[in-house]
Amino acid sequence: LAFQLNNVLDNKYTIDDLIVVCRLMKERATFVADIFTEGSYLLEKPEGYDPKTTRKKWKENSESLMIEWKNELSRITEFKAENIETSLKAFLENKGLGIGAALPLFRLLITGKGMGPSMFEIAAHLGKDECIARIDNGIVEISKTTSKA
Repeated sequence: LAFQLNNVLDNKYTIDDLIVVCRLMKERATFVADIFTEGSYLLEKPEGYDPKTTRKKWKENSESLMIEWKNELSRITEFKAENIETSLKAFLENKGLGIGAALPLFRLLITGKGMGPSMFEIAAHLGKDECIARIDNGIVEISKTTSKA
């Protein structure tokens, strides 16, 4: 599947990256090209942020919550899916919040979408530096659109 996707994408990405993309996206795509269309955020920064999810989930305290979460993410030494999940749950428990208070925001900032495969696997695949950069960029971009509303 990764090799088929590689051909569709003109050999633009490494096979290792495409194997991860295929593993995460295969149940969400009908055609090989859909894997990239639906999961392009696994290889490239999101070009925008889902307006429906932004309207529904981005609240007054979202920016500060995501900055705090970014700081927690930066402290994870072994950036693996299970460690990211454990860290998020501990962070939220410490704040007295449920997973729904942060996971959709984290997903929105990292992927630009409101749904998709495991955020913890996505984050582990992208790596710590990329996640932090996407959170920073997403906060700036979403703040521009929400301040106009």
